[in-house]
Amino acid sequence: MAVVLAAARARAAGARDPPGVFAESGRLAAAASAFAPAFAVISVVIAAFMLITAVGWGVARQVSSLVDTFPQYEKNLAVKFETLKKDGPGFMEKTQWIMKRISRQMQKIRPPPIEETRGESKNPCR
Repeated sequence: MAVVLAAARARAAGARDPPGVFAESGRLAAAASAFAPAFAVISVVIAAFMLITAVGWGVARQVSSLVDTFPQYEKNLAVKFETLKKDGPGFMEKTQWIMKRISRQMQKIRPPPIEETRGESKNPCR
């Protein structure tokens, strides 16, 4: 600290800087500014990695909890499905029936044959 004050006094008096006082700090500042972008990039990458890890850990905990508690709800779900089946044709059966009808109709429909004239196809995709 005393060296810096002495250099400041000497500079105020018009003298040149003592060798090594401000030159060293200038080199340190230049070196620090050269590493600043790299440090910023590394910091952002580490922060992003930590965020992704935290989100993944949270999702893994939730899935694990769901797997652990599923047996408690399995019987309840089975009872509800049986209730739906007993009430007659329900939503699922009606939906399956409609899908079967649509697929049968789709099988009946065939695209018209593509006519070719003089070796050239009328199909714009060719």
